[in-house]
Amino acid sequence: MRCLWLVTVLSLFQLASAAIVNITVDDQNGGPDGIEISYQPPNSWVQGAIGGCTDCPTPAISNLAYMNTFHGSLFNQGNQKNSQQSPPSAILAFFGSSVSVNCILSNEVSNPVGISRMTFSVDGIQRNTFTYTPTGSSTFQSATVFSSGPLGLANHTLEIKNGATGGGSSLVILDSITYSTDDLTSPSSSALAASQTVQAPDSPPNSSP
Repeated sequence: MRCLWLVTVLSLFQLASAAIVNITVDDQNGGPDGIEISYQPPNSWVQGAIGGCTDCPTPAISNLAYMNTFHGSLFNQGNQKNSQQSPPSAILAFFGSSVSVNCILSNEVSNPVGISRMTFSVDGIQRNTFTYTPTGSSTFQSATVFSSGPLGLANHTLEIKNGATGGGSSLVILDSITYSTDDLTSPSSSALAASQTVQAPDSPPNSSP
């Protein structure tokens, strides 16, 4: 009887462990659960264009973007108007166990130069950086520029910084952010809740010889 109980609990645990889903948060429309990406400062990012560059043409890249939308930001602290500013950032608070960032990379070498310099932090701790040098062709490409690896299933905050203090020009075209989480509405997650009510039967008393 005890062996049957252990098998049942292990089976329920395996079902619950498989209840992981990927949720994509669009740069403009947010995610299906209502969460949205926050842009700081807001005027440094422009939906469907390049923030921080009034003379830059609008890139025709909607066909490469998730839900056909993107946010662009160009930052160069070497410019006099940016000398006292911190790098622009995009922030997402989410409940999950991993997160990745999807961008569109530019191979242009002018107006603006497609060099990208990004820094990624999770819960205030820097996790990685990403640098891209354009090839010189007039093309764009989609790319996953950051993947956190496993995180504990909990509330987390991702911050993407465009450029660096004292750094050169940096272009970021943010497409979407994808995070993994437990699907609390799935049958497998319900199984986990049910497993918490299963108790082992008391061992039968030893019979007298």
